[in-house]
Amino acid sequence: MADVQYWDDMLTQEIDELNALINDEIPAITNDDSKSHAIDQAESKLKSASKTKKTFKMETRLVTDVQARRRYEERHARLGENLSHLKADLSALKQDFERARLGLMQGSDGDNPYETTEEDGQKAGDQMLGEAHRLQDKTQDALENTKQMVNEAKEVGMSSLEELKRQRETMDRIEEDTDRIDTALDVAEKLIKNFGKRMASDRFIQCFTLLNVCLLLAVIIYATTREKDPAPTRMLRSGIQVPELHH
Repeated sequence: MADVQYWDDMLTQEIDELNALINDEIPAITNDDSKSHAIDQAESKLKSASKTKKTFKMETRLVTDVQARRRYEERHARLGENLSHLKADLSALKQDFERARLGLMQGSDGDNPYETTEEDGQKAGDQMLGEAHRLQDKTQDALENTKQMVNEAKEVGMSSLEELKRQRETMDRIEEDTDRIDTALDVAEKLIKNFGKRMASDRFIQCFTLLNVCLLLAVIIYATTREKDPAPTRMLRSGIQVPELHH
């Protein structure tokens, strides 16, 4: 979450700087060389902001929270729209500046605005040739920047693939651990059932043994009591009359 917020703040800052440069600073410059340098600087900042926008988009896709990811996606769309407007403003500003330098926006001193002298034509040709060379240099720079962006995209893609591979391996390990836990739980459940059966069997044996001990004690007590009982008492219990003795 901290990474995507960093790129959000970075893109916002770059857009604010571009807005101030394109809409305030460049129109106020009167010197052609300074204005050309400022336009080049704005184009460089615009390319940097475009890279930041792409990185912000990739970081947004990695956000796991659904609501936070949707919020950052909406934020990315708004900033992208602002960046597109700034790009269009810079393109229009650059075209107006190039027309002014080539004399297409200004008329000549004579009555006919299209009438030019040989010197003016040569100067205009030199300016056009200089602009062509400058445009070629910018095209070469753009190609280099494109190559760099492609290489960076490849690096980001490789990093993403490695991260996905690592996450896949982690998920496989978690799945294996889950299977081992399930197996251990099954074994534990079987052991508990066997232990319960064994406990029930042991209790039955204990109860049976206790009953036998009680019966044995009862027999012993009965036998002991029978031996201590006198004969007349036994005879009376048996229904035999004992003769009385007369003195």
